[in-house]
Amino acid sequence: ASRWGINWPLRFIAHAAGFVTILLECTVGIFLYTNSPQVFKTGAIFGLLLHCGISLTPAPNNISAFSAMSSSRYFFVAPDGIANAFEFFFQRINQKRIAYFFIPSIILLVLLVQGVGIYDICFVLIAIIIIFGIIADSSITKQLEVVQLPAKCCILLVFFYAFAMMPLGLQDMGNTHMFSNMRFIHSNHLILPTGLLQSYLGQSQGPGPFDGGIIRILSTTNQHFSAIWPNEVSYRLPSTGRTALRKVGHSGREFLPLLGTIYGPQPTFSNQTVQYAIHAYELRRMIADARRLDHRNFSLTYTHLSNVSSRIDWQRALDPPEFFVHFQVNENGQISCLRRYFNSRKTIPCNIDADIALQPWPPKGPRFLIFILTKLLVYYPVPLLPGSDLTEMVCCDG
Repeated sequence: ASRWGINWPLRFIAHAAGFVTILLECTVGIFLYTNSPQVFKTGAIFGLLLHCGISLTPAPNNISAFSAMSSSRYFFVAPDGIANAFEFFFQRINQKRIAYFFIPSIILLVLLVQGVGIYDICFVLIAIIIIFGIIADSSITKQLEVVQLPAKCCILLVFFYAFAMMPLGLQDMGNTHMFSNMRFIHSNHLILPTGLLQSYLGQSQGPGPFDGGIIRILSTTNQHFSAIWPNEVSYRLPSTGRTALRKVGHSGREFLPLLGTIYGPQPTFSNQTVQYAIHAYELRRMIADARRLDHRNFSLTYTHLSNVSSRIDWQRALDPPEFFVHFQVNENGQISCLRRYFNSRKTIPCNIDADIALQPWPPKGPRFLIFILTKLLVYYPVPLLPGSDLTEMVCCDG
């Protein structure tokens, strides 16, 4: 860039990227909601442009997979034209017999070009076909009056999923969270709250899905737990990148708990010792999993950060706790649970009504609600790093 004297345009683009991204995201949604066919088409093309910028994010990440899956939904913008584009391309491939070198060329590109993955190629191919289909399609109108009511119902469902589930506390680990890095445990959003049901309906003690408050995990010897949370992946960041992050006040560390939670334990992460905060609901799920898998001879030590998610003093999150709970399963599968107080050095047995480790799973409540929550509500852990500004969430994403 300096060789050609174009430093200032690149700096301008870098500084304007955040504002342009927000503007583009809002424009896509507004354009796709209009009745004008041309504006409707433009919204879809803007959406592909947005995902193109997302896919350019340097590795390591799984961003291109998100863009490939999301952009494929634009098929419904111009189904006739995109179907014709598919037919045209596949006919050309068969006629010219280029499939014999087309697929091997893609595989070779993925193997040889650093940072290019199979999802990058998928996104490019999907985008090309959709753009050709949108341009060629002349039938994009709002003529399907019979689907207006179902369409409005779908819009309401999408709005509820995107803007209500996380503030209400019905979902945490999901697509509405991933780029915002919002914190479920005491919201870090400028405007929106999170975990309202947990804050207003949750009790400090109780078997319900919103009860139990926030737990700070001090340590565990269970390799199953350590291979799922919090999954630090800082080692995958280049040293220059970590140095640059620390210069602007970032911890230079990144965590990927979604990988272990969704895809299963990751053995390479099983020796981590980072303390983290998690909702009691998720801790109960993990302990139930350990019992179901017949894990033995392990211990878990935790304490309470807060009874409800809106009353956490993050500046003091790593202070010595008033008490901690030591939960242990011996080699015979027998359970012991003790609550130990720091000041008085008193030790008492755990109470099934007060201590999370002894609470039942699944939580008690209306059967349908519990069924939905156990499928949709999965919490992100919040890593607690010494010396960090804990009022802001550490990079913790999928």
